[in-house]
Amino acid sequence: MKQIILIVCVVMVSVLISTTSTNADITGYTVTDIGAMATTADESSAFGINNSGQVVGYAKIGGLNHPVLWTNGTILDLPRLSDNHSITFSINDSGQAVGSSYTPSESGHPVLWDNGSITDLGHLGSGGYGGQGGAHDINNDGAVVGYSWLNTSENHAFLWSNGDMVDLGSTVVGQNSSAYAINDSGQVVGVSAVNNADHACLWSQGTATLLDDPDTYLSFASDINDSGQVVGWSSKGGVQQAFIWEGGVRQDLGTFGQRYSRALAINNSGQILGMVYDDDVGIDHFLWSSGEIIYVNDLLPDWSVRSLNDINDAGEIVGQARYLHDGLGRRAVLLTPIPEPATLTLLAMGGLALVRRRKRGMCK
Repeated sequence: MKQIILIVCVVMVSVLISTTSTNADITGYTVTDIGAMATTADESSAFGINNSGQVVGYAKIGGLNHPVLWTNGTILDLPRLSDNHSITFSINDSGQAVGSSYTPSESGHPVLWDNGSITDLGHLGSGGYGGQGGAHDINNDGAVVGYSWLNTSENHAFLWSNGDMVDLGSTVVGQNSSAYAINDSGQVVGVSAVNNADHACLWSQGTATLLDDPDTYLSFASDINDSGQVVGWSSKGGVQQAFIWEGGVRQDLGTFGQRYSRALAINNSGQILGMVYDDDVGIDHFLWSSGEIIYVNDLLPDWSVRSLNDINDAGEIVGQARYLHDGLGRRAVLLTPIPEPATLTLLAMGGLALVRRRKRGMCK
């Protein structure tokens, strides 16, 4: 376990006068290497975080992915359906976690972890191939969403609650769908295929609604907060860009001057965690709020960031990175924002520093 504290003053002309934006108040991140189950682990990664700071993901040991819960400095190896791969993707504020666990036949099943025990949530299909699927998210009422195969050629989004699994269906009969996130109101987002191409979809009060327009080639809804704000990305005219959807209106966030962008997660403060890609810079990650943007990778010069996956309401971010100074591999990390104490005080002291974005390659 190690903690690396980096403080960088990020200044733009507009911020010198006003610091009302949440993003403008962040000067850096405390990076906590939450490690893996053991020194023998090949790598680890974090996929979900709740508002208590509990983190879930996986640790690879002996070539197998183990489902892992990190809480208050303690690492718990969660049970599996068999001695095969398992991954946790999401955790609610009660500490219930969901993900996928594989059977001896290497068929993935949606599962729920609660108080140290594992529950197979079942499937929509009947036997054999229909048993495959996975759980992607859980809300604070314990409702779970994910996908389940119906047969050898079709899978559907599902909603599981109190032992019952409901087929959310798709907007086009005979096409695939998958659910990726659910809020505390029970609204679900994911994708539903049209002409065998995925399109961002919202399931609310029994109705499935596509969130893109007919000219969109592909789109994906990755997350939804309790206000009903949906984030994801869409591809149109050869350009893939992040979007936020709210109240029937979609706002494209653009590519921020890069080749493409994606929105990955949104918290209840409306902060959006996303990523951009450019041929020169490689993968970079951003935090977007009220039209302002911070490039998170720029605040982590001692780390090579491979992926950032989730953000909680406190702005804490989890993902995977490699520390550049110890020779270890890719590790699960927790980023805790460092707020700026007083911009005006720093101005008076002449302590503001301008940070230029640097060209960075992808994590190796």
